[in-house]
Parts: sequence; C-alpha cells; structure tokens
Amino acid sequence: MTSSRGTPSICRVVDLPFDVLLEVAGYLPGADVCTFFSTCKVLRRYLRHESIWHRLCARYGLCDLTHFSISSYYTIYTGLLHTYGPLLGLWANDHPFRGNIVEFSLFPGDEIESGGIVGEVWRLSDSVSEDESPQSPRLIRFLKITFDLPPSLAEQVNPEGLQRAYPMCWPQPNPLGQPRDHLVSIEVLPPSNHGQFMQAHRRTFVHPEFPAPGTPWLDLDRALPRLKMSQPGVVNQRALASILPAARLPVMFTSSTSHIKPSSIRFRCPMDPIAQTSHANYHKPALPIHLMDTSPPRYYPLRREVAQRIDPESEDWHLGTMAGVWLGYFGQHGTECLYFGWEEDSRKLHAWKITGDLNVPRGVVSWEVVGTTSGELGMHSSFLEDTTTTRARRFFVGHGTLGDRGFT
Repeated sequence: MTSSRGTPSICRVVDLPFDVLLEVAGYLPGADVCTFFSTCKVLRRYLRHESIWHRLCARYGLCDLTHFSISSYYTIYTGLLHTYGPLLGLWANDHPFRGNIVEFSLFPGDEIESGGIVGEVWRLSDSVSEDESPQSPRLIRFLKITFDLPPSLAEQVNPEGLQRAYPMCWPQPNPLGQPRDHLVSIEVLPPSNHGQFMQAHRRTFVHPEFPAPGTPWLDLDRALPRLKMSQPGVVNQRALASILPAARLPVMFTSSTSHIKPSSIRFRCPMDPIAQTSHANYHKPALPIHLMDTSPPRYYPLRREVAQRIDPESEDWHLGTMAGVWLGYFGQHGTECLYFGWEEDSRKLHAWKITGDLNVPRGVVSWEVVGTTSGELGMHSSFLEDTTTTRARRFFVGHGTLGDRGFT
C-alpha cells in the first residue's frame, strides 16, 4: 500500500475495522481469541463484544440463551463451553466385561429448567427380545454442568459468586427420600498401562485391552475437558490376588500391561458412601464377579460418524458404508453396542464390542466379514433366493468370536 506522496504506508491490525477483526476471530479457537484481543489497549475494548463470543458458542450449536440464567455469550463460553465443551459426544468406559457408555449433550433449557451440559448414561436392555431385535438405550441423566447451583451448595463451592459452571450430580434420594446436592469431580487422566485381569483357580487371565491397539472407534481427534490433569497412583493388585483362597475366586484385579492407553476421563463422587454407591451404579453395570479395584472406570472418546446412510439396495452401497455405532441383539445377554470399523485394504468389516457380556467382553471383535460379491457365495446363493421374505438380503462370509463364561 502506498500513500499519495509515494511513501509506503503500514496497515496495522489495530487499524482494521471491527467487522474485519470479527472475521479474523472466526478462525481462532477461544483461548487464542482472548490472547489476540488482549495484546493492546485498542483491541482490548473488543474483548467482551458479544458478536465474537456468539460465534464461538455457535460452534457448539448454542445460538439462543433464552433459558440460560446467564445472558452473556462471553460468560457462557468462558464459564462453560471452553472448559467442558470437549465433553460433548459419546464416551465408552473400561468396566470389565460389560463396559458402559455415557453421552454428553448441550441442553438449551426450557420453561422449567435452565440450560447447561447434561451427561446421560446409556442403559442397554439385558432382556430377551421376542423378535430378536435390539432395543434403543434408555438415557438416564447422571450429572448436569450448570451455573445454577442450589443456594446451600453455592455457598460452599462458590462463595465469591464467580460466573462459572459446575458439574453437579443429578439428585439422588437418600434413605429419607431427600436429594443430596453435591458436585461430581471430573478427572482428566494421563496415558497409562492400566489393565485388568481375572484371577481364577491356579490361573490368571488377561482381560481384553480397552481400548485395544489400533481400535477404530477411539476418536483421537476429540479434545479432553480443559481441566488440570490428575496424577493417579499406580495400582498393582497382582500379588494380593494370587494369595486369595479358592473360595473367593474368581476375582478381577488391576495391574499393568504392555499396552499404553491414551488419556481418559473419569467421574468421582466425593460425597458420603451412600451417594458414592448410587453414583457408581451409573458407571459400573452389575457383575457376578468381584472387582478388587474400587476406583471409577476410565472413559475414552467414542467416535460417532454423522453421515447419511445409503440404501442397501443402492448400487453405491458397500460394507464400508456401515461404519459407525450400531446396536446388536445377543440373545440371553440382550442389547449391546458395537462399532463397525471398515478396513479398505483388506475389504473387511469388523464389529468391535463397545459394551459386552460375561462370554464375550467389551473391547473384543465380535465378528468380521469380507466384502465379496454374490457370485462368489456358491453354496450360500440359496439363502439369497429365499422367497419367504420380501426384505432385501445380502450375504457375506466371515467368522465370529465365542467364549465361555469369563472369556477363558
């Protein structure tokens, strides 16, 4: 750029009109927006401009604060979404055999309840289905991250009245039928070689790694909540498990393995034992095998493709289009969650168990099939010609996993 006198002129960032600065901010993450608008006094005057933070909140799908007790997009982002926004989506835990899934979503609020982020457990049915069809999970709320704490709790945890959200355990009745208001501690854990084992009579079995090496369902692109990393102690119960009398076996114990798992999160209830037991029931589905490790299970981000499914009768359909989260029916064990992972090179579809049972636990490949053509099916072609049903059928060759009780 040259001035009328022919000398070069310098265009500084502070000289840009606000609408241009707003576009620049649109390419920055929230933390960088704060840094950018804090570099000098001229830019600092725009730091809390609602247009900037409205756009950042919109990235999470929040465009209306009607039912929030906070009317500032700046406060909503800095006090809620910046820290806890990465929770949004599905998470799967490493609870032995059965596993567990929680889902976080943005709750816009309504006439009765203010907005926030809610966490819900996927409670899968273990009932036998007459038509052998999987059943949709029942969603049970276990926490809400909110600005609106009950007065008694706000006095304890936020006496200065700071505008920030807190994760509150969704009210559970105590023996007298009254809810106990308390917070939930969300912990971010570093990578570890934490693993689980089953001690049986004279034998020790390694429980399937979760997540297993190279598992496709693990969403490594997801960020973790922006909280201080916890440093849990190393748990090694191998020696104790080895001396237990036969009458107390089998048991599950925790020790180290050769596989390093990525960072994870877990939820801890610091309340009294009654509340802790109630909270643990959310994340640890019942097992007939005793668990020596009483610490909360670890959750890992579960990939969830949001793609339009292709009609199986379409010429564009192939096994790879099935990749993603599915529900499957497993007879006496009821409904379980699977992740279909597609390998393009080998043309194989793998069904990874996200939740499991005592015969085939979470973390195991339930079955895999090879993408082939109907002309290669040979002896199976009669199956495709079955005239007893009008539904379209496709048949693929593969193999599955079976196991005795305890997956031994």
